[in-house]
Amino acid sequence: MSKQVHFFATPVDLKSVLSRVEADVKVQYVPNGLFEIGTLHSTQSLAEASNLGINLTGKPFGAGGFFVLSRGKQVPLKQSKLAYSQGLKEEFDGDKSHDWIYFEPGGVAEIPEQKIRIVVGKLGITKQTIESESLYRVFKKHISKCFEKFEHRSLIGNDAKSKLFTSEIVW
Repeated sequence: MSKQVHFFATPVDLKSVLSRVEADVKVQYVPNGLFEIGTLHSTQSLAEASNLGINLTGKPFGAGGFFVLSRGKQVPLKQSKLAYSQGLKEEFDGDKSHDWIYFEPGGVAEIPEQKIRIVVGKLGITKQTIESESLYRVFKKHISKCFEKFEHRSLIGNDAKSKLFTSEIVW
């Protein structure tokens, strides 16, 4: 059974949550996308990433998500069937293992000639295994502790909320 949590957060909010998550559980983040063979690398922390919560596209989904696995787990990869015209690529293979969750930070997007917009983030799980359910619970626990309930069953971080209500950022 799949489930997900939607949230609105600024880089400040995300750093707070991920610092707590990463202190609680050792994880690795694998970026979503197509990569040259042998160049896909995971990272052990997003909390200190300089571009955390900066959405470069302004789109609510598909803008810089990560597969999250326990640290030390082998990252399952497959060759991409989508990009043969661009040369052979590889990507994360979520079918080889279901011991992962998906995290898309969302954040803020600076769109030329517009106000800074807040972009929805999400935490999701598609297949429940002991491992994926444990990761999901840890992330959800810290998101729920750091954020408050907001419209339509989503959550919002304190910094995002204050900036929305002072019109520093818009929907």
